Amino acid sequence: MRALAAVAVGLLLAGCFSEGPRSYPKEALGGYPVAPRIELPVRLVIDADLRATDWQRPPGGQTPTDLGNSLAVNARAVAEALFAKVEVVEDPKDGQADLAVLTPRVVAVEKVEEGDYHGERMTVLLEWSLRDPSGALIWVQTVRGSQLFTKPARTLVEQLFRNSFQQLSNAREIRAYAAARPAAQS
Repeated sequence: MRALAAVAVGLLLAGCFSEGPRSYPKEALGGYPVAPRIELPVRLVIDADLRATDWQRPPGGQTPTDLGNSLAVNARAVAEALFAKVEVVEDPKDGQADLAVLTPRVVAVEKVEEGDYHGERMTVLLEWSLRDPSGALIWVQTVRGSQLFTKPARTLVEQLFRNSFQQLSNAREIRAYAAARPAAQS
C-alpha cells in the first residue's frame, strides 16, 4: 500500500513540475473597459492558421490547438465589444463584400529561458490589420502578451487581448475611416 502511495505522490509531483499541456481559456474573457463603439461593420477573419497557433506546433500544422482556439474566441470577443457589426469568416474573400476586413494574425510565439530564478517565458505577438473592402490597408498594429510558464496560461491571453482592445479602440485611423463612410454603407 505504501509503495502505491509513493508512486501516486511521485506522479503528482512530476505533474507539478513538468510543462505538460497548457490550459488556455476556452471562453471569451470579456471585462473590457467601456469604450465608444466604432460605428463600422467588419468581416473578422478567423482562419485555420490562427486556430492552429501553438508554441510547439510543427511547421505547417493546421490542427486547432487550445491556444489557437482561445485566440480565436477572444479575437471575436474583442471585435464584438468594439465594432457595430462583426461577421466572422475563415477567408477574407468570404462574407459581405462591402465590409472592411479585420484580421488578427500571430506573428510569433516564443518560449525563452529567463534564467535560474524565473523559468521560461512565453510571448505571443499578434498583428491586427484593418483593410477596406478593396484591400487597401487602413491600420496595422502588433500587440504583445507575455507570461512566465509558472503562471496560469489565462494571464497571457488576458494581457494579449486587453492590449488588443486598447490598440483597436484608440486607433485614430480606424475611427476616421468609420466616420468617413457614408451612413448607408454601415
